[in-house]
Amino acid sequence: MAKTTRRAPTGKSKRRMQMADKWEREVAAFKEEHKPKEPVQPKSLAVPSQPVPVPQGQPLPRHVEAIKQEAEALLAQKAATGDEQVYSRQNPMPGQMGAGEGLIWWTGGNIDDYIPLADYGTRQRQTDLRSFSLVAPMILIAESVLIKKMQALQWSIEAGRNRAIHWQEVLAGLEQGRGWDTFIARWTRAYCESDYGGYAEILREAPDGMTRIVSSIGVDGYISTGIVLTPRGEAAMRRGEDRVWPISNARVMDPTQCIPSADPTFPLQFYNAYLGTKHLLRSYQFMSILDMPSVDDAHPNEGLCAVSRAVWAAQEDRMVTRYGFEALSENPGTGMILANVNPTMLETALNSAKGAREARGAVYYKGLIFLPILDPSGNTKLEYLTFSHLPENFNRTEDYSRIKEIVASAFGMDVLE
Repeated sequence: MAKTTRRAPTGKSKRRMQMADKWEREVAAFKEEHKPKEPVQPKSLAVPSQPVPVPQGQPLPRHVEAIKQEAEALLAQKAATGDEQVYSRQNPMPGQMGAGEGLIWWTGGNIDDYIPLADYGTRQRQTDLRSFSLVAPMILIAESVLIKKMQALQWSIEAGRNRAIHWQEVLAGLEQGRGWDTFIARWTRAYCESDYGGYAEILREAPDGMTRIVSSIGVDGYISTGIVLTPRGEAAMRRGEDRVWPISNARVMDPTQCIPSADPTFPLQFYNAYLGTKHLLRSYQFMSILDMPSVDDAHPNEGLCAVSRAVWAAQEDRMVTRYGFEALSENPGTGMILANVNPTMLETALNSAKGAREARGAVYYKGLIFLPILDPSGNTKLEYLTFSHLPENFNRTEDYSRIKEIVASAFGMDVLE
């Protein structure tokens, strides 16, 4: 006897199945009716059937022609290999280099000059915070310890096998190939040295036709290439269509070139220091970390960084350290012994002492300047003057420990670290 298998009941009536089939047909017809049309190539961009003759000018020198051919071969190779073209607002034009300004060792006797920072909320303050960090040993030590702690942290990605492998490769190649350690180190420094916080641009892989490769040949023959947006890509980014472009990398932004705002559409402005252009960024185009966010509506999306909190203690340490240097190398000398001296004799003695020090190669300890001048009355009056001195009962060890505790607390670390 033949065996039959009964199908499991679907729980759907015949009428319901007919309606579902009708709905699927209507959906398919709607999609076919509203299918996007293929873009028509403008006539100005159409490729002619016959190549247009190019007027020939003077032939280029051999070395220039060789460099040109090498650049064209490099561009053709990049286009043939299908390398992803990731555009960044921070990139200079090919061959363009930038030079930073020198550091300033602040001096001055006014009380306002002791803390060399601009007003809160200004871009100049962010530049001052960074410059101060580079000449404050205590700040550099605290940043170095914090960066090493962040680099030593372990991280993992939980996802499907292929997706996890993909994002592991992305994180390992952040900062456009420099790696995770470089990315987290730069992001930590931006977080510690700017009241605006640390910003990182999210780089996305643009579709075909949205970017193009440009090249530049330097004076020394060095060929550099870069990626810029095409007019089509710029239009797509203005419309916000880059939201769906796949994320491929991230790069820390210079906080001194960033200005946060309360605009919900464009909460960040970025200035490209190479090109002098301003970019308005949407919230999905960057990520940020901010320390002690402000509640003042006059300073939206701003905070108070670690250097701002530690600047007083760090400046005190710099002043005491500098005093130690000046005590060994101050000019005109460590001290003076005066005996009824007029200005002309004093200037002559200073110049003579300077020549004597240079003759014997003295650099730090310059000794005393002694002027034995007799008073007409026959009396000799001696005075010993010092140019600077520390407060009475000053203990450098105790002062250093106190400053170190303040700086460590500002960076959220234990003083023993």
